[in-house]
Formats: sequence, structure tokens, C-alpha cells
Amino acid sequence: TLLSGSIIPCILLANVSNNLKNKSKNFPAEKTNSVSAGDNESNKQATGQFMNLPVTFRPNRGQWEENVLYAGSSANGNISFLKNGLSFAHRKEISVAGNSPAKPEKKEHEILVWNTCFKDMNPGAEVLHAEQGEGYANYFLNKDVSMGITQVPEYKEIIYKEIYDNIDLKFYSVGNDLEYDYILRPGADMNKIKMQAEGIKKLGINMNGELEIHTSWGIVKEKKPYAYQY
Repeated sequence: TLLSGSIIPCILLANVSNNLKNKSKNFPAEKTNSVSAGDNESNKQATGQFMNLPVTFRPNRGQWEENVLYAGSSANGNISFLKNGLSFAHRKEISVAGNSPAKPEKKEHEILVWNTCFKDMNPGAEVLHAEQGEGYANYFLNKDVSMGITQVPEYKEIIYKEIYDNIDLKFYSVGNDLEYDYILRPGADMNKIKMQAEGIKKLGINMNGELEIHTSWGIVKEKKPYAYQY
């Protein structure tokens, strides 16, 4: 039996790797509170293309904090896969005062973080990857290229194996939506599945059966889940 859900794309996440053969991407390994944003037309077009590509996931090879096992990222946010849950970080562009008369205003990004934890999950559950993509990523701590973390592979699926007894949890993308399946084998008890949101205002279910996650920036929706056997 499979119980499937989908996180609507206002949360997430895209990246440009799977459609770019034999190319790598370079990312800063240091975390910053704000990012300067270009405003020329080519940057806007590139961002639009960037947002419409599938989500892929990269393992932590030392470029992130130790509690992050895998992560995916895009122009508007990222998702981190932790041992016992997920962490979502959303970005939005804001205007702030510049530091010179020539630049009276500049663009930066504000960050919103909220988490989902898997309540009462099996402590021995494994977090695995599957289906390696065609791209890879490079991360650099500074201008010294020799200090970089390079050739980090990308994967199309993340699987929490035996997250509950006889239950696996798989994350993947359909288009630029992040989706997940709970895969139940004989003997599984779906009542054990519990996901708890942290860092939000409240949860609710709307008239369409969608889960509404109320944050300080507005409402994030999860599509109504469905189940089937195969």
C-alpha cells in the first residue's frame, strides 16, 4: 500500500543539474544571512528557467552542518534532510538601504525556516539515496579552489528506510514539486505515521482536504494525500 502526498511548489525547490550534461555547479559553502541579487534581464531569464527544473538532492560531504544528511536548493529556498525530519528554508527578496549615494537601494534576501519532525520514528531508520542524476556540484569555502568540496553527486530520490515498522518514506520530484510516498508493507500500522511541524503558527485543513501550514509569511499548502495498492 502506498500513501502519497505532495508539497505544492511555493515551498520548493529546483536546481539546474539533471538537464545539464557534463557540467558542474559551484556553490559557496559558507552560510550567509543575505545574498545580493542582480537585476539584469539575463539574470531574470536564468532564474525563471532555474525555477522550473526538477528537485535533486546532494549528500553532505562537509559543506553543511553535521546534522544535515542531504539537501536540495534553488533560487527561492532549500530543504535539508535530517536524521529525524526535514528543515525548510525559504527566501524572499527585500529592498534595503544602500551604502552609498550611487546605490541608494539594494536587494537582499530574508530567510524563513520551519521544520517537520517524524514523531516516534524508529531510531535505527536508514536515510538512503537512489537514482543518481547526471549533474554534480562543487562547493568552495573561499577563493582558494584547492579548499573546495568538489564532484558532489546528485540523486533523484531520498528514502527513509524502516522509518516505522514495515514502512518506508520516499521523497522525489514531479516537475518542480517535491512529493513523498509512505510505502507500507504487510504488517504496517499507518497510525504510527506522525509528522510534527515546528516554527509555524498553526496547522489546518481546508475545504479541498489540503493541509495548510500557517507561517509568518503566509500559508504553505500540502495537497490532499491519496492511497493505492500495487
